[in-house]
Amino acid sequence: MVQILWKVDAFAHGLLAPIVSASLIWSRRDALARLVPASSWLGVLIVFAASLLWVAGSLLDFALFQHVALVTAIQGVVIGSFGLKVYRQLLFPMLFLYFSVPFGSELVTPLQYLTANLVIGVLDFIGADYTAQGMLITLPSGLYEVAEACAGVKFLFTSIFTGVLLSHLLYASWKKRFAVIAGSIVLPIVANALRVLLIFLIAELSDQKLAKGFDHLVYGWVFLSIVLFTLISVAYRYSDRPDPVDNNIETKTISHVTHPHRQQVAIWLALVLLPVLGLLAVPQSDQSGLLKTPSEIKPLIFAAETKFRTLANTDLIARPNFISADEQWSSLFRHNGVVFRAHLAKFNELSAGQRLFQPGNSLASEEWKPVKSDSVTILAQQCSITFTESILRRGESEMVVWAHHNLGGTVVTNSIDEKLVTAWVQLRRAPAIGAVIVLSAPIAGNLMPVRASFEEFLSTIALDNDLNGLGGVNIRNGGLCAG
Repeated sequence: MVQILWKVDAFAHGLLAPIVSASLIWSRRDALARLVPASSWLGVLIVFAASLLWVAGSLLDFALFQHVALVTAIQGVVIGSFGLKVYRQLLFPMLFLYFSVPFGSELVTPLQYLTANLVIGVLDFIGADYTAQGMLITLPSGLYEVAEACAGVKFLFTSIFTGVLLSHLLYASWKKRFAVIAGSIVLPIVANALRVLLIFLIAELSDQKLAKGFDHLVYGWVFLSIVLFTLISVAYRYSDRPDPVDNNIETKTISHVTHPHRQQVAIWLALVLLPVLGLLAVPQSDQSGLLKTPSEIKPLIFAAETKFRTLANTDLIARPNFISADEQWSSLFRHNGVVFRAHLAKFNELSAGQRLFQPGNSLASEEWKPVKSDSVTILAQQCSITFTESILRRGESEMVVWAHHNLGGTVVTNSIDEKLVTAWVQLRRAPAIGAVIVLSAPIAGNLMPVRASFEEFLSTIALDNDLNGLGGVNIRNGGLCAG
């Protein structure tokens, strides 16, 4: 968790969360010293629940569950050791620790599209000459992309972190607290769209000589500073709490303490032993996959009718790659004037570091950016196979990609689906065999001929249900769904 917070800029605020929490607790030390700790069995239950969540995270290879479990276990230890009355006075700094959990990377793509739509709306309003397709915007000086770095996730997380802290320090009214938090969400989104628009305009006016590289980075930091300064200034202007830290902590002593040592021992046993027992129950993953090098990509053996002609130059179309696949095959074919790539990848047993969906896996090279995607159902003779269609763009060129991710006969469409299915397969003590089929072709105006070639190709090849036939001879009566 610390490595993620240290290496990923969007989550860097999480490094400050424990410091802020500790300083808030330290500011109340005098009042807290007057309270008598009382152990609580509720802490044991919380640690127990956190341990179960940690085991689930280990089983699903879902780090978020484990990170949340760690912070939740800390809550349980404090409640179990000091009691609910002490914890109640520490409620905000203890809950503030959840800001150290890195999550929210899934917001990048929605924020990219939201930012692009806001920029397009302003360009429409000012009557600018442009064309737009998804996150790609073409102005007279050239093509611009609302990239992941332009999504404003770092702006948003930092602003929310600051807004929540300000709402606690400066306001007693819950309405004002919610108003500050709402402002901390809306302000960075609007400001980020304005930042991207100004960068585009500066680049446009300077014929792309400015607002690139270091200039781009400087403008980002300047805008972040302006957003935080605005948020803090407005929050202080309307504060209804003269003293930022409320030290009016209840000082009544607790007269009855029941077996504190026995309960604290139970807490630590739950904290230490349950994850160990969970590890013994969970099928162990092969962590060597984390260091696995990309496998050799072999030509696809295709023995279908001669109308699918194999091409020798395999660099005509960007090749997908799955960095931890055990075997990969890839070849180019021509059919009715359509040139397309067929790429197959197989994973003998999925585990941590060896996934269908993981950083480093790609449907094309990094230069190709997604424009839009939708689900397409393809009929392969007697059965239906669901492929996800994506439109990718690089400069003025476009490419259509169909991808099918299969895990032990089950279709998965994202990393969460994959982890859930993998966990279910592992619970049954069965191997989690995975495979990916990718078809890709350049778009020359009309998608229909490409889709027709894809459909005919899929209806011709034959693979076993567990996709053991990948790369092999494929003439069978059952087509893609042959068993």
